[in-house]
Amino acid sequence: MFHTFLRYILHLTTMPTLFDETLTGANYDVEIRGTNLFHRVIFGMTVGSLVLGVCSSISFVGWYLLPLPILGTVFGAIALWKIMESPETFGGFYIALAGLISSVVFGMFAAGWLSWYYFNAVPAGYREISFEELAAENNGRKIPDNIINIAMSGQRVFIKGYMYQGRQMQGIESFLLVRSIEHCKFCSTQIKPTDMIDVRMVGGQTVAYRTKAVHVGGVLYVRPRFGPGQSPYYLEADVFR
Repeated sequence: MFHTFLRYILHLTTMPTLFDETLTGANYDVEIRGTNLFHRVIFGMTVGSLVLGVCSSISFVGWYLLPLPILGTVFGAIALWKIMESPETFGGFYIALAGLISSVVFGMFAAGWLSWYYFNAVPAGYREISFEELAAENNGRKIPDNIINIAMSGQRVFIKGYMYQGRQMQGIESFLLVRSIEHCKFCSTQIKPTDMIDVRMVGGQTVAYRTKAVHVGGVLYVRPRFGPGQSPYYLEADVFR
């Protein structure tokens, strides 16, 4: 408090001198900055970037929170630019740097986690199954009872597989989902009937061909009778990832 009082007294005593210099047109900017009258201010976005950087730690909860690290990164970058452009005017370099780094780190982590969860997690209301469960019993003549029960109950399923390569690459409404990528290389005669699923996208959806594994979800149907090279499974898909 005593220090503040002294600075106030100094301010009062220097005011006439500064006023006189303004009348003469002298440039006293350097003289002011050389005294205790000059203070570096904290740029508003500096604090904002740090606050957003801390709040970005919860952005992995959902996509709707990703604007937090994005704004934190923008605020931090602008604050650092302003500080480096006018270091004698603005302070808080390390605060802005901390906000920028935390926003970028948490933002990248959240985006990676949400992307992985989106492509791999089973959607709510769907049951995950595999081609191993679809394998026929009794030398390929009998569909497993649990699969028949799932189909009869109307339970939506979620399964991972590969798209069998056809002529169409874009705007695909129906395709063949096969068990492994080896089944996509001109060896259709070696595919077991239960190693493939006839998929039809519903709701007007279309998809593009992918060489990587895809996840498909929808209502599974079982054909009681199927011939050689024909799949006993048919899937009306409303999820494609």
